[in-house]
Amino acid sequence: MHIHQHKFLEILFSEHYLSLLRHALSVLQDEHLAENAVQETFLIACEKIDMLFSHPNPAGALRLTLVNVIKRIQANQNKKRMVPIDSLKPETLSTVDEVDLKTMYGNIVSSDELELIEKLYIKKYTYEELADELGEQVSTISMRVKRAKEKFRKNFAEQ
Repeated sequence: MHIHQHKFLEILFSEHYLSLLRHALSVLQDEHLAENAVQETFLIACEKIDMLFSHPNPAGALRLTLVNVIKRIQANQNKKRMVPIDSLKPETLSTVDEVDLKTMYGNIVSSDELELIEKLYIKKYTYEELADELGEQVSTISMRVKRAKEKFRKNFAEQ
């Protein structure tokens, strides 16, 4: 890095660090994650200093870089948090200490919805079998399962 590029980066940092941090904090809602996102943004700026130095809008390029870093952080967080209900297969459940689905997911969906999900994904019922057992139409069962899944997605997205 040339001395004029180094000075350019210092100026960008001093002028835009706080606004980038505020933006990251407003999106990520976590001081440490926001700080890491901004630091990673400036690390990328250092690695691509030639492009940034010749860019017509370096502040805009920094903000766009931050937005992309934030998206990657959010995607990684969502991957870590999600435990797909499909992954709870009978062979993965301990016979001695079975997973209590009501404890794990009871605050997300109703007990009826949880029972549907359990029968469909863990006990491997078909939609037709569920409809026959509950005396409802397949379309009704399908819609109830869809709504339960939406509640799961919404819950995991909020976390």
